[in-house]
Formats: sequence, structure tokens, C-alpha cells
Amino acid sequence: KEFQHWVDDSRCDQEDDAAEKAIKELQRRVAKKRWKRAVQAVMARSRFKIILSAAKAAREGEREEREGKKEEKIKEESVREKMERKKEAVRQQLQREMKEKGNAGNVN
Repeated sequence: KEFQHWVDDSRCDQEDDAAEKAIKELQRRVAKKRWKRAVQAVMARSRFKIILSAAKAAREGEREEREGKKEEKIKEESVREKMERKKEAVRQQLQREMKEKGNAGNVN
């Protein structure tokens, strides 16, 4: 009887250990998913901010062209040149925004 009682007690402990491991594993998975969602949210906000900056830079460029402040550009531009020009406009806009906020830094 005493041996059987000891075996029963040890089984309970093992089940508790297994349950504890399962709970820890579930907590780890939940934390991992929560972290992943937080990272995705931050990245989405960053992408949205860049898109807004690009749109703002494009609007400013169009406004300046309408006002005649910009020199006439070559009408035939390759796709690559257009993308480079847009990229540079976004970079300049981000730099202006960072200077306005007082967080002057290198934007790549």
C-alpha cells in the first residue's frame, strides 16, 4: 500500500510538471504572437508615414512645377530615373520633417 501511495503521488507530480510545461509553452507562443503583432503594427505605421511623406513631396513638386519655380526637365525619362527622382524627393521630405521635430539624423 505504501509503495502504491508513493507511485500515485509521483504520477501527480509528473502530470503537474507536464501541465506546467504545456502552460509555459502556450504562454511562450502567445507572447511570441503578441510580439509579432506589435512589430507588424510598428512597421505598418512606418510604411504609412513614408507613403504620406512621398505623397506630400509629390504634391509640393507638382505645385512648384505649376508655379514655374522648377526648371524644365527632359521630357523623356527612363523609369529608373523617375524612381530615383521620387526616392530623392521622399528622402528630402523626411529630412525636412526630422529637422522640424529636432531629431536631425541621417536618412537613408
